[in-house]
Amino acid sequence: MANEFFQKLKNYFGNQFSELRPHELVVKSSLESLSDHLKFLKNDCQFVLLLDICGVDNKERDFSKRFEVNYHFLNLEKHLRIRVKVFLDETERLPSVVSLWKGAEWFERELWDMFGVSFEDGPRERLLNHHEFQGHPLRKDFDIENRQKLSTPVNLAPESYKKLKGPPPESYWLNIGPSHPITKGSLRIMVELEGEKIKDALLEVGYLHRGFEKLCEGLKYNQIIPHTDRLNYCSAALNNIGWCKAIEDLMDLEIPERAKALRMVFGELSRVVDHFISIGSMAEDLGAPTGLWFFLEQREKICRLFEKYCGARVSLSLTRIGGMSQDLPIGWANECLNVVKSLKKSLEDVSKMFSQLPWWMDKTRVCAITAKDALAWGFTGPCLRACGINYDLRKVNPYYFYDDVEFEIPLGSNGDVYDRYLVRSEEIKQSLKIVTQVLDYLPPGPHIVEDERIALPEKSLVHKRGEAFNQHNDLIKYGVRPPVGEIYSATEGANGELGFYVQSIGEETPYRVKVRPPCFPIFQAYPEVVKGSSLSDAYATLTSMNIIPGELDR
Repeated sequence: MANEFFQKLKNYFGNQFSELRPHELVVKSSLESLSDHLKFLKNDCQFVLLLDICGVDNKERDFSKRFEVNYHFLNLEKHLRIRVKVFLDETERLPSVVSLWKGAEWFERELWDMFGVSFEDGPRERLLNHHEFQGHPLRKDFDIENRQKLSTPVNLAPESYKKLKGPPPESYWLNIGPSHPITKGSLRIMVELEGEKIKDALLEVGYLHRGFEKLCEGLKYNQIIPHTDRLNYCSAALNNIGWCKAIEDLMDLEIPERAKALRMVFGELSRVVDHFISIGSMAEDLGAPTGLWFFLEQREKICRLFEKYCGARVSLSLTRIGGMSQDLPIGWANECLNVVKSLKKSLEDVSKMFSQLPWWMDKTRVCAITAKDALAWGFTGPCLRACGINYDLRKVNPYYFYDDVEFEIPLGSNGDVYDRYLVRSEEIKQSLKIVTQVLDYLPPGPHIVEDERIALPEKSLVHKRGEAFNQHNDLIKYGVRPPVGEIYSATEGANGELGFYVQSIGEETPYRVKVRPPCFPIFQAYPEVVKGSSLSDAYATLTSMNIIPGELDR
């Protein structure tokens, strides 16, 4: 069946089709054929999930056309990814694909905002930059020293702002944010209310826009790790792991077994912390503030483990390309196992309480999302699994030792707030189960590769051996240098698929880095999900989606 599917793609695309790596296909399309190619992939090949749209400015390279746009798609049934690559110059326009994938809207707005790539159906509104902003920041010739302040107090795009002016007399607009207790950062939601019912909603992001992708173009590969901490700051280790895995995949680098095991342990502990914060925030918002205090107390136990390992509690930066920053301290594994036992015991009581409380169920059986709509918007992670779709990268495309440990993927059926709560609650138990299994059979050996291109030599050798001294200086000065090439590498983050698309030209800094943040496609569906619901339902929905603004804005 797989051979037939590949042959079908080859027959259609001809010599423009290639397999870059296992499960990663690439198609080079012309601008004239792009619409037909994308329709074929969606309708005939079931690439129903649009993961990302990534722009690249080739101004500094000897390319015939300045811009390159990469569409990343996923076939859930066959677990295959395909990247459609198209080139265009500044005068050419892309066809919109919003009619095929609803989740493409923000991706296209971001593409125009950051690169100035135009579309056939007209200009897009700014997304990450304010509406008075001039220029496109991710172009290679953009002056990053040019600070552009907003002159008017309203930061919404002009077209959106028109909705706020002069609404019908029977309705009114309510501002939620940008500094609201239930948001884990700064984002703004404007809801149009008629009584208690929501008629419309407007979203605004970009308050935390740090220019992560622009920063990466001037940093060495290991220097980027601390900046990944600030993407999803509730589960920083998962970001560290995702970034390092992407560069290792680009270099075809196999890391030591002990490093793989440690990444699984810290990744799952971070997933638990993220879910603690999500469920605790939901409890506080729905009228059970003691739930938040309880989950923060449990989170504190894991943060102490992080602190003993790397000295940090939130922004961890605990990985390095090729492995981990250091080995475990003496006694850490036993302490971690004791913490896991304590967490399991505490969670049993609180889960029974929340799952069976009548008022909790009444307040959370709201704002359901169908599986079809979740795929159209590009959902992944717990929000997708709450709709009944069994897709988790740790199972379908296992990395490290995930295929060697026993764990289950919890699923919902209705896709409502209650199901999203249940999925996250059960995922905490499964993550703790994974941590226990890995620590019980923790492999011995080095925590980082013994490769002079990657890892610093032992400090004791630097002052004794000339080759060690030179190796140390070269790595500090130039850093890791991946070969010329490109990669899209994905891991299962706390909120869904965390992807890094990286282009290397063989230098010490990447030419282009694009983050596929899990929250980005999920949050843009929010207005559609809450329309017709009450204001209290809107709060519950926001916390159950677990939107992290740092991940949205990058």
